[in-house]
Amino acid sequence: MNLKSVLVFGAGLHAKKLAKAFQSKGIDVLAFVVSGECHEKAINSIAVHSFLSLPVELKKKAVVACGVFNHRDSYKSLAVLFEQQGFNDVVWPWEYYHYLHEEMGWCYWLEASPKTHEDWKKDHRYAELVSILSDDESKLILQRTLDFRSGIDIDFSSYQSDHCQYFNDLTLGSLSKDKPIRFLDVGAYDGDTLKDLLAKCPVSDAVLIEPDNLNFQRLVCSLKTMSSNYPGLRPCALPVGAGSEYGTFTISGSGDAASLHGEVPADNRPTDMVRVLPLDDILPAACFDIIKVDVEGHDLPALQGMKEIICRSKPALLMSLYHRPQDIIDIPLAAREILEGHDYKFYLRQHLNNTFESVMYALPA
Repeated sequence: MNLKSVLVFGAGLHAKKLAKAFQSKGIDVLAFVVSGECHEKAINSIAVHSFLSLPVELKKKAVVACGVFNHRDSYKSLAVLFEQQGFNDVVWPWEYYHYLHEEMGWCYWLEASPKTHEDWKKDHRYAELVSILSDDESKLILQRTLDFRSGIDIDFSSYQSDHCQYFNDLTLGSLSKDKPIRFLDVGAYDGDTLKDLLAKCPVSDAVLIEPDNLNFQRLVCSLKTMSSNYPGLRPCALPVGAGSEYGTFTISGSGDAASLHGEVPADNRPTDMVRVLPLDDILPAACFDIIKVDVEGHDLPALQGMKEIICRSKPALLMSLYHRPQDIIDIPLAAREILEGHDYKFYLRQHLNNTFESVMYALPA
């Protein structure tokens, strides 16, 4: 990357990590730039400017590196904003991550050398995945996700499916309506997903897996309230991580950003230790109608550690696909292998901007 200096757009965690990575490569970070009001004058001795306060000489000569990496601001809308502000030379995450991935560490779906949709079409796994997808929207989402993440299709950054996340006509339509739902939530956070499900249909047994200590405390409080409001609910919360084998992992961050790592992450977020184990071993006889998995990067090992539960239950399986760059290919194929011999339909749906909250729905036919 032939840069001597940059402006970093944004002032959040990703922007700060990006600035540090640039500096480690000898690239001068002239300032952080934010679109709204500046709440800080400087971050790590680097000035913070709004569009209005940014000196004209910096605006004219500097390349802007987009340090916004979230589901709120679509890159399509940011591209329009940059153009309106006169920034014509913009470096996007999929462009700088190739150069800075060792310094930045894991960044969800970003990949050091992403393959385009055309590249993927030469891979037999891509053809296998396309062959099991059950509708045109799923195939379109797969194609455009791969192109977006390689920088070809920025317009897809604002695409969202019409179906609401997790509990929609696809999911609930695949289940029996004459009995309450048995629900396994792997990555339960504070119980928000169970709360959504209860608003749509009765739930009996609910097992909620949440390894983060702060989240678990919130989850327990939420379950007390939900149990009072829904007398038929029988919840069980377990403060462990789900994986394919026994081990101890660091958990970095907190709240909805808590994530499991095999080692201390590169961004120096506070870490805790958590016990990870296969759910097959601690739930040896349980059956569920719906299983949801959203565990911030540990989704595939979690799936591999519950093969017996899935084969025994034949549930609606809802899995996040955006935590690792290969998840959108690897997770549906792994689920297909586990469910081989059972009649299932596979769908992909996109629920938030920038391919965050992409979900696989594997549903009993």
